This record gives sequence, structure tokens and C-alpha cells, in this order.
Amino acid sequence: MKPSRMAALSSAIAIALAGLGANAQQSPDQTSSPAPGLYVTVSQSEIYIVQGDNQIDLKAGEAAFAGQDTMQLLDAVPEFLNWPCGGSEGQDLDLVPTYPLASLPAGNQVEEIVRRFFEGPEIPASTPAWLNDESHGSFPAEEINRFSSRAYWYESGKTTPKMEALRPKILLISLYPATQQVVVDQNHLQELLEHYGSQDIPVTFIFNQENVVPISYFGKNVTVQQVADAYFEKDITIADAPMWYAGDRQLTASPEELEQIFDIPALGDIDPDRLAVLVADLQTHGFSRKSINVTLMAQNASMVVDEGEKIRAAQSIGIESIPIVFFNYNENSHQKRCGLAMPQIASAGGIGEGGVAAAAADTTVTPAESRLAREKLASDN
Repeated sequence: MKPSRMAALSSAIAIALAGLGANAQQSPDQTSSPAPGLYVTVSQSEIYIVQGDNQIDLKAGEAAFAGQDTMQLLDAVPEFLNWPCGGSEGQDLDLVPTYPLASLPAGNQVEEIVRRFFEGPEIPASTPAWLNDESHGSFPAEEINRFSSRAYWYESGKTTPKMEALRPKILLISLYPATQQVVVDQNHLQELLEHYGSQDIPVTFIFNQENVVPISYFGKNVTVQQVADAYFEKDITIADAPMWYAGDRQLTASPEELEQIFDIPALGDIDPDRLAVLVADLQTHGFSRKSINVTLMAQNASMVVDEGEKIRAAQSIGIESIPIVFFNYNENSHQKRCGLAMPQIASAGGIGEGGVAAAAADTTVTPAESRLAREKLASDN
């Protein structure tokens, strides 16, 4: 069985883990008293899970169970997972009218897709899995270049050759109704133009939610605190980095900036052997194998950073630019809809309050509220 490209479990996957018990005999299909084990369901793209020599490929809408000695594809998604939980990709626009791409008139099809989304909204009926080399279609370079700009929603950093080889030869174009922006992925446009030459370029469109903006909307030198304030105070969310496990990040921050927000352990508090391992890894790989993750938690307007020890180790050897990837956690949507616990502080991580007021219990955003939020954000910038 050929492994799916989506080896990393992204925010498009809901996982519930029950305590493993030797005496549990329930069927994994039971929703009232599920068997202990790992339950996985996929909303977008595909993943694979492996246990020993066994492997199960999961496509969108499917679920699987892994116990101590068994692994199986489930007939249906268990009720307690209660998908969807939604990321900021905006592809879960289930109620938006769709149309077949074949219905588009010839010529200027990229412009027509953009127009239908902003004016409708309407989106193509197909939902391609970009990470599995799927696209909405192929389009001439001149149609794409009309929308090229300096705007961006992520930065592509150094990664390992193995991970870079997993990046699809498909262009991403991200659409933002909040700012009426069409953002072409300039990180990889030129290499794709060279790769395809005179041929049309395959494109996957990302249709974002009303409250999502590209990171470039904040201007130059955006800080972690600015991103947090926008999320906690205005429910403004930045768009996801497409391959955060392969060098993509939304911004970079200095150790000093992170230290002002989070409780980063002192150098003397880190076990010397552990510190030596971290320094050796950083000197060899830097942050090419993983960025630092910052989780924003709406319910108490706080932030969690992972790998605080690594941040301090980086500072100790003179690394002043640390890649940051953001994840949003909303207890109202995640815990109540998916049965997930609040994220815990990672080993040697830190937590910061962010200097903002507590978020309201219900942070659901209506289109009207989103428009007001983006107007306020625009006035602040």
C-alpha cells in the first residue's frame, strides 16, 4: 500500500485518545462507551496511520481506531468525535453553493473563480487534496500573474531535502473575503514557472473564512503579540502555513521577544546533557526540521509555546531569528464539538497571558461581526 503524502497530523484531523486498559472489550464502533484507544477522523486531505506492519490510509470523511493490539477502519465516524472542528483553511464552507469547474467559460478562468467567491460566494465543487498532488485545474501563467503581489500568508524556510521533496508541484492561491485579497504563493511561483515552462500551471485555491487574513496584512515586522491581540480582541485569525512541518512559518521572532511573553527556562535550569543535545541539533539542523509552535487559546486569552528549552539553547549560541507557527484553540468549538482537552504546556514550554482581556465564552463570528472586526483592525494599522 502506498503511503499518503500527508504523514503529519494537521489541524484538519480530530483525534480522541481514551486511556488504554487491558480489560476493555467494547467494540470501537460503540459511541456511548468506546473501546480505549486512539480514534482518528479526517476532514480534508488524506493521512495514514501505522501500527507494526499494518497500515491504514484514511481519506476525507473516514475514521479509524487503533488499540493495543489492533487497528481497523471504522464503518462510520463515532459520534463523540463530532466533526468538523475547522481550521483556518476555510475549506469547510459546507453551506456555500458550488459549481463544476467545467461550467466556467473559456478564458480568464482564474479571474472568474475569484469573482464568484467574492461576489457569491460560490466555490468549485471539487475539494482537491493539495498534499496529494491534487489541484482544481491548470491555468495559464498570464492569468495567474495578474494577481501577483507582495502579499503573503506564510514564509518558506530552510528544511531537509527529504521534506522539501514532499512539496507538491502545485501552486497555491489563497482568497480572503475579509480583505478582498487574492494572494498568489510567491514563495514557490518562480520555481513552478520554471518547472512547467510554457505549460499551464496546476493550481489549488484556498477559500478562507470571513475572519482570516494573511500575515502580511499586519505590515512589516509583525510580532507574536500583535497576532495574539488580533485573535483575542477581534477574533482575527491568520492563515495557516501549508507545510509547517517542512519549514513553512508565519513569522520569525527573536528569543528576547519570546522571553517577554513566555516563561522561558533559564540556561542554568536546563539539564546539561539535555542542553548539549539541543545545541548539537541546532548547530546541525537549526530549525529546519521543526518551527516553534505557539498556541493561542481564546477561552482565557492566553498563549502556550512549546520547546522553551530549545529557544533558550538557540539564544545561547547566537540564533536570533526563530520561526514561529501559530495554532488556534477555541474551547467552545474544540472541546464541546470534539471532546478534546485544553492543550497542555509542552515539556519545558511556557505560557503567557498576552496582556489582553479574557475572551467571551462564545467566540463564534458572524459575517457582520467579522466586517466590524476587520474595519477596526484596518483602523488600528
